[in-house]
Amino acid sequence: MSIKKQYELEYNLNVSPRHLFPRLSTPEGLTGWFADKVTTDGKIYNFIWDNVDHIAKLIHVKELKNIKWKWLENNQDTIFFIEFRIDTLDLTNSTALYISDYCDEDELQENIDVWDSLVTKLKRQIGI
Repeated sequence: MSIKKQYELEYNLNVSPRHLFPRLSTPEGLTGWFADKVTTDGKIYNFIWDNVDHIAKLIHVKELKNIKWKWLENNQDTIFFIEFRIDTLDLTNSTALYISDYCDEDELQENIDVWDSLVTKLKRQIGI
């Protein structure tokens, strides 16, 4: 069994947090760039990739700042989450998107490549 490690990525985006946050926090905003389809029933979210359901529980949200889910299908002894965090950079007045995720150590570059591709889709959706 491999050990999963947490990592964080940063993307600078030329968009306001008010325009970006709905793309990170609503089923409509997440569908298309992050997952094939997203549905929610309160705090339980169903992320669908390639017709496979992945269930997560919303554990934290702060409007225009961050949103965090805990994956529910993982081993009960281990807690994995995914978090999107937004920060405005003072020097450039641009918006930074921070993504926290987990992966096997030997899959880090592959996961970074996947996130790069996903964020490229996100940028297209928001017109930047």
